[in-house]
Amino acid sequence: MADPNQDTDTNPGSDDPGFFRYTDRPGAQQEITPIMDTEKYQRARAVYDRLVQAKGDFRYPIPDFVMSRDERMVAWMNYNAVQIGLEEKAYDVCAAFGELQDAAMATLLGHELTHYYEKHAWRRGFAAEFQDLDIGVKLDKIRDNVLNETQADYLGGFLAYSAGFAVFDQTPAFMARVYEAYGFPEELGDNYPSLTDRQTLARRSAARMKQLIDIFNMANWLNVIGKFTEAHLYYRYILREYQSCDLYNNLGILFVRRALEKFKPEEVKFIFPLELDLSAVRSSGRDIDLDRVKLLKEAILQFDYAINMDPDYATAYLNKACAYTLLGDLVRGQFYAETEALHRATEAGHDNVAADAEVLLGIIAALREDEALAKEYFDRAISKQSSLAGINKEVLLGKDLPVAEAVIFPGETIDGVDLPDFAESPAYDEDISYSINDVVSLLQNPKPVDGAHSRIQIHYNAVTSELIIVHLTGAEYSGKTAKDLGIGASEEKIVKAYGEPMKRIAGVQGILLVYANLLFMLDKNKQLSRWAVYHSHSLY
Repeated sequence: MADPNQDTDTNPGSDDPGFFRYTDRPGAQQEITPIMDTEKYQRARAVYDRLVQAKGDFRYPIPDFVMSRDERMVAWMNYNAVQIGLEEKAYDVCAAFGELQDAAMATLLGHELTHYYEKHAWRRGFAAEFQDLDIGVKLDKIRDNVLNETQADYLGGFLAYSAGFAVFDQTPAFMARVYEAYGFPEELGDNYPSLTDRQTLARRSAARMKQLIDIFNMANWLNVIGKFTEAHLYYRYILREYQSCDLYNNLGILFVRRALEKFKPEEVKFIFPLELDLSAVRSSGRDIDLDRVKLLKEAILQFDYAINMDPDYATAYLNKACAYTLLGDLVRGQFYAETEALHRATEAGHDNVAADAEVLLGIIAALREDEALAKEYFDRAISKQSSLAGINKEVLLGKDLPVAEAVIFPGETIDGVDLPDFAESPAYDEDISYSINDVVSLLQNPKPVDGAHSRIQIHYNAVTSELIIVHLTGAEYSGKTAKDLGIGASEEKIVKAYGEPMKRIAGVQGILLVYANLLFMLDKNKQLSRWAVYHSHSLY
């Protein structure tokens, strides 16, 4: 983080074009008076820090976070001072949204961070999307301000979502409460649209934010179930507008997983710590598959993009080390695992990443036929509660891994919807369905049946007529699986009922158990938090 005690220009009355204000009360200029070490400041700062980490772009100085008791700008971003601020009264407006308080605050601060990171070279092309609105005529007059604010609205909201905050889709109501709390008039002057016009823009921005979230989620589901080519299209779509180290890292993992499919069965031995996945290899000697080499080099490029944004991103170094090890370059694999990933993870106190780095170092030692050193690394990782280390140690000792069969479980429905039947004539909402490119579309059905607490997403390829359908339970879903398991079921019960999963994949919130037509999402306590049924189908 930038030094919070550094001298900064805190004059909000400056005409500096690098000073962005969420709103601006007409009247006398005044100095910003920062407040620190209050409970409100600490909570807001924690939200801000989560956003900065989620963005993961450390190529530029991180703006200082400031809170003030002034009642003028609501929130602001000052390029010259490298500063982002939030007024205490704006904090109170966020607090009025109850359980969504932090989500509201994250959306507001994400808005200001977007001003900082995006630099708004996009604005002329973006204007065309709003010419159909009644206020379109005003856009030419106040183009810079309105378009910058609009992009900050929807990308700021997406940043908040990627940081793990709930979707905050009440920005028009938030604006109304801000104007009421501050006593702002409907019109703030020539540099700002009216409250009504800004609410109209906010609704359009909210729709765009939800579109990015939907596409991001589908990219992740496709990645999880092994549809890597399709997932790649969705990730690249998002990266055109929004970049983060996590996105580049996920894309890099996708290329590694595609490369793993190119290895022969007899090369499979250890489980690599990219994720808890039964995909594993050992050095292949002289027989080289050029396709997998190309994929692994592309993966390294994506990890480098992530590292360029955050030079201390230990996870990307670890994944890069995995890629080099899979290429048979054990020297570079060891360097990135030990010197870069393990060192950074240990310094940051990230025991899970440190344990995974030790797992990889154990694999590298085993590939060099140094069984004693491999066992030592695996034991270190086991002491950090790494289940992956225990599995690899068993492999080292000559035990075979259980191979899960791709068993389709019939009769699995959510909200009574049978996906094979649904696929024969899929219903979707055209208003929230999007074109990813000229061939691929994301179709969505947010309410498959009356009273549903679930959502259906459909990948559709117009050339091949292929459908990939994912049906997910919602937050309030109270139903059960065909084997009578519901929210809160333990991993042990799931495995007992459904057998060993094809894959165990590490996620931000917990573990995903992947079966041939089922996904079980477990929280950090290894209890079921939601699940999905998925199905592939050709219309012809």
